[in-house]
Amino acid sequence: MFNVLLLAALRFTARWWAAPVVPAANPRAGSWRPASNAALSAWWGVALLAVLCAGALRWNLAHRSLWWDETWNLTRATLGERVRDAKDPSRLVFEEAGWDRAFFYYYKPTNHVLFTVTSKVCLGVWQKATGREAWEFDEFVFRFPNFLAALAAVLAIALLLRDWGHPVGGLVAAWLLAIHPWHIRYGIDARAFSGVVLLAILSALALTRALRGGLWRHWLGFGLLQWLLLWSFPYAIHLTLALSAAALAGIWFDRELPRRPLFFRFVVGGLLGAMLFVQCMGPNMLQIFSWENIDGHGVIGADFLSELGAAMVSGMPWNDPIWASGTDGIPSLLTRATGRPGAGVFLLFVLPASALAGLLILFRRGPRIGLIAAAWLLAAGLAVAMAWGRSQYFYPRYVIYGLPAFLALAGVAVGGIPRLVRPGVWRGWLAGIAGPAFVILFAAAVAPGIHILVTRPYSPNEEVAQFLAGRAQGDPDRILACGFGLGGKEPAIYNPWMVYADDRDELLAMMDRSRAEAKPLFVFLGYDSFNRANQPSAFPLLDDATLFETVGEFHGIESQFIYRILRYK
Repeated sequence: MFNVLLLAALRFTARWWAAPVVPAANPRAGSWRPASNAALSAWWGVALLAVLCAGALRWNLAHRSLWWDETWNLTRATLGERVRDAKDPSRLVFEEAGWDRAFFYYYKPTNHVLFTVTSKVCLGVWQKATGREAWEFDEFVFRFPNFLAALAAVLAIALLLRDWGHPVGGLVAAWLLAIHPWHIRYGIDARAFSGVVLLAILSALALTRALRGGLWRHWLGFGLLQWLLLWSFPYAIHLTLALSAAALAGIWFDRELPRRPLFFRFVVGGLLGAMLFVQCMGPNMLQIFSWENIDGHGVIGADFLSELGAAMVSGMPWNDPIWASGTDGIPSLLTRATGRPGAGVFLLFVLPASALAGLLILFRRGPRIGLIAAAWLLAAGLAVAMAWGRSQYFYPRYVIYGLPAFLALAGVAVGGIPRLVRPGVWRGWLAGIAGPAFVILFAAAVAPGIHILVTRPYSPNEEVAQFLAGRAQGDPDRILACGFGLGGKEPAIYNPWMVYADDRDELLAMMDRSRAEAKPLFVFLGYDSFNRANQPSAFPLLDDATLFETVGEFHGIESQFIYRILRYK
């Protein structure tokens, strides 16, 4: 009914909003015009090399074990899971997640619908093409929509800055995004974040062309992209609001095109996006009330802002978390800056200063592009402020859409370095080395984080399952494979025969069962510090060398993703 009323309103007001824009403008005005075909070919070559580099750096994580949130999405919304039959625990049954769950299951916010739907299509095609069972999956196929979106984002940011008149800056930004650890990690994470980064870039590109040319296709495209952003991840509403504000400001400051037709085209494009959002997301919005008021007191503070800033400039945590199992995984920015002061100076001062300089450059060339860039970046601040004001639980990754804006601004500044000197040999020399040098310095500064991401699994759930399968020697009933505490259920996606203990009493029951049934008991656990804090009474047993011995240890990309496997003696 809502959409019917909107359509009726549009029909009866068509004489106002359907008027042509006079005079017509060029949507590519202000964008880069290469001096020759050779220059254009070189630009495309460097951009495509950045895309290939991005694929290579994301290849390892994309093919390795899933982590907790990804397994939740796979089992609850995308595919389903095998579980023990309640009537006959000696057999497994497959509980399928159908298309209704993919589109409309929203009792947990980790069903990011656009990713879920596209991933479900990929898995279905893969199963039919390979003759796999309905419950089988492949990590890369499951993550493929996001892997593709990550590569597309690298190319899209280069095209965006080329449209802004900064072709060299676009190449710099593309390479920075390709090698940025935060985007390497979440560029393949099987949720919405990779898609949101791409859609944010495309939204900025569509808005740029809409404000320059006023063409219907760009305004409608902008509206459709706002729908896709919100369908992917409702927390992106702050980005859609900020870009819409930039659109209105750009229309107001426009001195070339008439304001009224542009305003109406903006409104119609937005209404089209709103109608699609209501149609696709309306049932899900009713379910949000079950989780939107999660207590977030104390989550957003100085520590959170430090973590967000560190993620933006380096993709690293700000400080090493204190885990009982020791520090491991992606190193902290503070540790990196302390051990390598040059890296710290670059990441904490040079990179942010470059982004600020890039923003000033954009505003000097005209308000429209500067407004888009500023609104895009400030949307992240708006999201954090709103979450803090409403005491909502919040993670830095919720505003990863701000990363390409930050890198784009840095790219604009670096691409503009040659203009600081007079035309001549020095300018040509700077044009050839400034961008590559900046990218190399960034890569060197974040190299330890990149190394972890290209060599380890996200979380070693498959490795744990394979280790225990080897101990079972083909008969899952031969051993008791028991997960403990937080994270103890994650490897079950790879081995559904596993059992689980949540506290000391359940652990003691498993030990009794092991003795009674004469079966070896293997207890595996991760999230060491969290579990020690929540189940302190269980660890005197688990740490007792007379009761348990460590027979395996597997490492993921974070300290909390260290999994130990203990054998009950």
